[in-house]
Amino acid sequence: MPSVCRAFTQGTGALPETHPAFSPKTYGHSGLLDMLRTDDLLALQQESGGHWTVRLRSKVEGEVV
Repeated sequence: MPSVCRAFTQGTGALPETHPAFSPKTYGHSGLLDMLRTDDLLALQQESGGHWTVRLRSKVEGEVV
């Protein structure tokens, strides 16, 4: 399983487009990015093109794998 992925929150390939039944609001969040930011196991970084890269943190607190 890859430890890095891009989170497409809008545009072609975005989660709302590819999985229209999914809604972050079901889980109490205003959007996908808001939902991802609440997970301590994930590290998010906005790239120069505007997309977001999501990485899993290692068991060592704060370390990104």
